Amino acid sequence: MWSISSCSRTALAALLIISAGRVGIAVERMALPAFTLIDRAGAAVASGRLVRPGPWGIVYVARRCLPCASVLHSIDRPEHAAQAGRLVIVVANASAEELLAEAARYPNLATATWLADASGAMHQQLAGSGAPIVFGLRAQVIEWSLAGVFMDATDTSSMLLAWLSS
Repeated sequence: MWSISSCSRTALAALLIISAGRVGIAVERMALPAFTLIDRAGAAVASGRLVRPGPWGIVYVARRCLPCASVLHSIDRPEHAAQAGRLVIVVANASAEELLAEAARYPNLATATWLADASGAMHQQLAGSGAPIVFGLRAQVIEWSLAGVFMDATDTSSMLLAWLSS
């Protein structure tokens, strides 16, 4: 019978971590907690209003964050425009004006819901590890999350887009 020694398992795990870059995947199911964000007009939006039927996603990003920009650029393609409507993109520590400017950088994500976490409420509830964080939800349940980004941001977007298509 074939078996892997503990040394080989450790080496394999290290290789996977190195190839993945700075990334952590969580598969803990939990209900979307209550928090408030702001929309492009500066109006408050309760997290309960974000819920969509079926699979949808939240992409939590920060301004002037290169890994965040990489993830958004990998999704910002004409062939993904239909799936953008199933996305909520949350920009950390942004005002309504800064949110508008950030959204304008990604024209193929125009149908996504763009919101700002100006008060840090979502960060306190869910995103304690920074940005980017991608959440896969089904209705009001967070099914999985991905903190950080793979070495190639298209791998991160591929996971998200596959989820949105499921």
